[in-house]
Amino acid sequence: MNKFIEKNEKLSLGIIMNDIGNDQAVINKVQEGHQSGLFELTLHGWMHVDYTTLSLANQKSTLQQASTKMQTIWGRNSTIFILPYNHYNTNTLQAMQELGLKIISSEFEQELNLADVYQAIPNSDIKDSRGIYHLPQVVEFYHQDVDPATKNPISNIENSITTTINQYGYAIVTLHPQDFGDTNAPYTVRTSDITDLDTLITWIKNNGYTIKSFSDVTGVPLPPLVGSIPVTTARPSGGTYSTTQMVTLTANEPATIYYTTNGSTPTQSSSVYSSPISISTTTTLKFFAKDTDGNVESVKTQIYTIDPNPTFTIQYYSDSNLVTSLGDNPKLKAGTYYLKITSSKALSGAPTISINSEGTANDATNAPTTLVSGNNYRYPRVIANDASAIGTTLEDISITGTDTLANTATNVNPTNEVAKAAYTDTISPSLVLSTPENPTNDESFVVTAQFSEPVSGVANSDFAVTGGTKSNFVAVDADTYTVTSSLNDV
Repeated sequence: MNKFIEKNEKLSLGIIMNDIGNDQAVINKVQEGHQSGLFELTLHGWMHVDYTTLSLANQKSTLQQASTKMQTIWGRNSTIFILPYNHYNTNTLQAMQELGLKIISSEFEQELNLADVYQAIPNSDIKDSRGIYHLPQVVEFYHQDVDPATKNPISNIENSITTTINQYGYAIVTLHPQDFGDTNAPYTVRTSDITDLDTLITWIKNNGYTIKSFSDVTGVPLPPLVGSIPVTTARPSGGTYSTTQMVTLTANEPATIYYTTNGSTPTQSSSVYSSPISISTTTTLKFFAKDTDGNVESVKTQIYTIDPNPTFTIQYYSDSNLVTSLGDNPKLKAGTYYLKITSSKALSGAPTISINSEGTANDATNAPTTLVSGNNYRYPRVIANDASAIGTTLEDISITGTDTLANTATNVNPTNEVAKAAYTDTISPSLVLSTPENPTNDESFVVTAQFSEPVSGVANSDFAVTGGTKSNFVAVDADTYTVTSSLNDV
């Protein structure tokens, strides 16, 4: 159904009415396509049984039952009967006539009289003696009459479409839900078959054909929409999410929508929906709609579990027991250090860490960590000498971890990275001392100590003068220091 909505193409849905109604998502999807004018609703029986095994009375009663339920759910019944197993008899036609059903779809091999088959050609209005149009299928997406079902090659389907259109002016292609995935848990979808369906739809359009409904082909009008219960759809639907969800509520007809977010049952005194509802924490959303005719929908419930991805903090330590902290933005010389990684929530396994540091010798990519306790993990950080690691660029840390509900944070920076990430500095600074040329013993002069990088702890006592005195120590900046020196008289 999603594929036909995505491609904006018509689809006639054969619905087994006894089996519909328990899955609100299916009801809503059918309604979405129906309201947009893409989906034509057709009867596929009350139960999926061979109708030739039923009496006239049973055929009529089950078709009536199916039609009534269809109108209750979607506000419109149908004049079309797609036959289970493609079998029918004269009782089937009699029941249809008495109920006002106008179109029957079997398959060519099961038609009682091929002369009754409708032809979509100008000035043609072929129907049987009961006024029923016969539009049989010509080909199935999968051969469902064998076990296991076998795929019909797309080329075969295309050839069947072309041949039948040339003769009758139209071609009926049958799709079954089981053509595209498993009908039992875990209900996996075969994406390759969805892709083939997309290819077939594209081929149909590229060859100048148009996808139509039974009513379009025959000109038989759809039954009118009648008063029905409004249907409200929540998007996205309830589930587990890692981020805040903006939930929209949409009714299938003009209606007022009432809702609550605290788990209580809404009434007509509850909040009226007017704009998307922001759900940032685990929330039970309940809602219903009341249309302009006073029809009231049953309360629906959607549960949103907001379980954010894990986040991480870090701290460097000098010891493997993680006792002696190195504080904020430590400078790491060559040696071994220990990085504690703390997750905001329980993880399903130890996270990995990637580090991009100054130079290249001390980088790490998806390196493993080990559990310490609780949500704390340890990573041994071995710093090697690197001529490019001079302590001027803060390292970039990213962590990947998955929590116990399978929410994965991929290559996220620690929330405290700016304060706790380290510099790598494995090269000792060099020093150049400079003085004025040819100083004399009758004047003082400035001695400048220029380091190759910022240093700390330099003091007046670090300067030693032989044959003179020193004074006026000045820290010009982090890598430049001066003292004033005077020579002794000779």
